[in-house]
Amino acid sequence: MFRSIKRYLKTRRQLVKFDEDFYLRQYTDVADAVLRGQYQSGLEHYKRHGHREGRQIFEGSTISLRHGAAFEQTEFATLRAIDRRMRPLRYHITPSRPAVANIFIPTLDKDVFFGGYIAFLNFLMRISLRGMKLRFILLEETSFKPADFDTFRADKLWQGAFDDAEFVNASKRDVFLSLNPSDVFISYSTWTTLDAAPLAERLKKKVIFFIQEYEPSFHCYDSFHFMSNSAYSVPHVAIFNSRALKDYFEVNRIGVFARPDPQFVTFEHAILSPPPPSGRKRTIPALLFYARPEAHALRNLFSVGVLALRTCAGRGIITPRWQLTGIGSTTYYKLEIGRGIYLNGLPKLAPDEYRRKVQDYTVGLSLMATPHPGVVHFEWAAAGLATVVNTTPERAPAFFHARSPNLVPAQPTVAGIADAIEQAAKRTGGLEPPSAAISGYPTSWNQAFDAAFMDQAMKLIARC
Repeated sequence: MFRSIKRYLKTRRQLVKFDEDFYLRQYTDVADAVLRGQYQSGLEHYKRHGHREGRQIFEGSTISLRHGAAFEQTEFATLRAIDRRMRPLRYHITPSRPAVANIFIPTLDKDVFFGGYIAFLNFLMRISLRGMKLRFILLEETSFKPADFDTFRADKLWQGAFDDAEFVNASKRDVFLSLNPSDVFISYSTWTTLDAAPLAERLKKKVIFFIQEYEPSFHCYDSFHFMSNSAYSVPHVAIFNSRALKDYFEVNRIGVFARPDPQFVTFEHAILSPPPPSGRKRTIPALLFYARPEAHALRNLFSVGVLALRTCAGRGIITPRWQLTGIGSTTYYKLEIGRGIYLNGLPKLAPDEYRRKVQDYTVGLSLMATPHPGVVHFEWAAAGLATVVNTTPERAPAFFHARSPNLVPAQPTVAGIADAIEQAAKRTGGLEPPSAAISGYPTSWNQAFDAAFMDQAMKLIARC
């Protein structure tokens, strides 16, 4: 009798915490049963069966409440995300339809056009101008509409190259794609390559994979990492954004280098010439931090950069006199670095505004924990900033020294990055920048995608 009362009281306490939305979201079998009318609610299921089955009734289990996020059951959300992302595209073969180059791309939102998108779109401009008709297939932005595509297409930056391009929003997987047997398939990312692969295989084609990074490094060693890595097993030809990235794939036998007779071309990202100095006299030292706190940019080590700045503040290297600005985020923010010292975050700027803004600083901090050599720190070095960048196994100090005397390579620790910031600050006195200098990079997209490169790329595409 006593045990029955205790059990009743425990159940009553549990039901006070019951989260109906969480229960149905967590247990899709229960949600389906409720939809069929088998139960009136998730709570009814829990009372009848769930409590005996050990099902959770609110976000965070008892053990996760005691020990933190490491014990939260995040893989259910991961599974739902992958399930949604991996739904196959529907298609039919239509020989009478004109052949196109199908461009598999997440979005065409200029607010997320960072270096990778800019390189990809500049490449597509040039294949379009060579007579290849494009069809953009969007895969990750459900709200993008034909009117949005018209706005993108009309941007003078693209010089009319996309005027004849088509657009399909396939992010909901609710459309049929008509394929001509002569179509080609060009992909922006690992996820879009997984989307393109079944269609290309159906036509006995290879995907043209525009490789901008070793993308599994965007993720922890988790299911997303595994799925992203699996894209390199898709039959493809590779267009590598930088020789350094190509070398990483080759050394580690990834993708095309895991097979005999690898088919690839390589280009270097354009580092656009900076605008002339404004001539304004600087009165305070100023540091620009490539600060991206969003989840999609974890490789830019926002927290590590903040810790290094706080270390410098603790040493007295950075004082309240310094102007600290974070750039590259999606929102404004203000973050305390030390007493009276703040990092002021700016949202992403338009390209011309960004290039002018860089001229207001003498010290740069640009971190990146991936095999790609990066872009931002080379842009800042070209603009004359003494720019701190972390080393990696693929990017030793000599790699950076060969490209610009304005780059200040840091040991890959918080203290090492703080040491490099101190070195950069002393080099400039915090006020006057060194002269602009960068070598080994094209200074325009016409140089990056010159005639020789485009001839090679078009031959590769023709064989697909």
